[in-house]
Amino acid sequence: MKRNTSFDSVGTDPVQPLAADRLAGAIGRGIGTTIAKLRVAAAVGLMCFAGCGSEELQTAYGRRLAPGASKSINGTAVFAEMFAQRGHTVLSRSALGAWLESADCIVWFPDDFAGPTPAVRQRLSEWLYFGENRLLIYVGRDFDAGSLYFEKTLPKVETKQRQQYEAIRNALVELHTMRRQAAEVGDYGWFELDDAPPNRAIGPLSGRREWIEGIDQSKLEIRLGRRLAAPVGSEVLLASDGEAVISAVSLGGSRLVLVANGSFLLNAPLVNPEHRKLASRLIDLAEPGKRRVVFLESGPGGPPLTDESESQTGRGGLGILVRPPYLWIFLSGLMLAAVFCMHYAMPFGPRRTLEDAPATDFGRHLAAVAALLKRTGNRSYAMRQLLLYRQLTGESKRGQSPAKRPSPTGSLPTSTSAAASLGPSDRPGTESPIPPAVGPQKGE
Repeated sequence: MKRNTSFDSVGTDPVQPLAADRLAGAIGRGIGTTIAKLRVAAAVGLMCFAGCGSEELQTAYGRRLAPGASKSINGTAVFAEMFAQRGHTVLSRSALGAWLESADCIVWFPDDFAGPTPAVRQRLSEWLYFGENRLLIYVGRDFDAGSLYFEKTLPKVETKQRQQYEAIRNALVELHTMRRQAAEVGDYGWFELDDAPPNRAIGPLSGRREWIEGIDQSKLEIRLGRRLAAPVGSEVLLASDGEAVISAVSLGGSRLVLVANGSFLLNAPLVNPEHRKLASRLIDLAEPGKRRVVFLESGPGGPPLTDESESQTGRGGLGILVRPPYLWIFLSGLMLAAVFCMHYAMPFGPRRTLEDAPATDFGRHLAAVAALLKRTGNRSYAMRQLLLYRQLTGESKRGQSPAKRPSPTGSLPTSTSAAASLGPSDRPGTESPIPPAVGPQKGE
């Protein structure tokens, strides 16, 4: 089905404002979509709590490098790897910026049931029109591999797990239906979005011979939903019962390829060998030569428009570290690593093992005692302890005259020279602030 419009100009689509009743309906459908998402989360959580699987099923749509995207049944990592195996350079972007000028092919799986906004169409149409031999592959959103996955696995699970699988499948179908109904049908510039029943099985294929040859149509599991009606003058590459599955529109020296949905291009559907053959036909459109292929990732509303250069957004996989929120996570990890290194770093060079002094070195004991006496800050107390030591060891008797020897009672010498050697507080008749004891007295 084709609509009676054409690409006579670039970016001339007027924006039609929603009426009040449509706006109210959109708000109501948005609330219903949130409730449906909560039901899906609750159902998946129930399955994980019940131990239905060792790993949580990933269902992120249209992502290639996001956490868990490579394992997501709705991801694009497998399709991107098919491009890489052909020798193409594959990148991922989430905004439209200056990198467009260096791209040769863009593959866009928007996580949005509505068509692209006028601003995004304008930017990408100019990129196609003013380039040479460029290719934009736009894949419609009206397909979810999650509900199809649980529909297929439901007959194979045990009876006690079947209830959880049914709950998840029903929740995914409800979420898909709510988001589908929230999107407006109508003219979106590149195509006209026509309403049609969802999850329809594909019929006999028709179209260009190179797209049909070698395909076992009995093994295809393509599902159809809303139609992407291309403008007059477009070329239908593959169709089913007269309905375009893949169509191409020439724009300047480049082409816009419209794919009905990702029911044969996402990770889970590409397990089917016949689907991989059709995906390979799409990759053929990007050749000859080694091309620079960018997988554009976006949510509802489309990708934001930026003026950042490719050096700011990063060229390779590590370029994600310079964009929020990954930048803040990277800087936080860097700071923690620096603190860890400083904590365990050697402060004054490499560690050395000091040799232990011999335990028989009595001089070290004397030095330690002297240091302790010095710490008291009381010279008279230190002198009393020294005289007491000499008295107890008999050192005071050696080399002294009889007059200077201590009395038999063991009292301190009372000669004038001994008194003169003591401080004022140690002389007879003077009260000492610290009693002459070797250590603390009892009761202290």
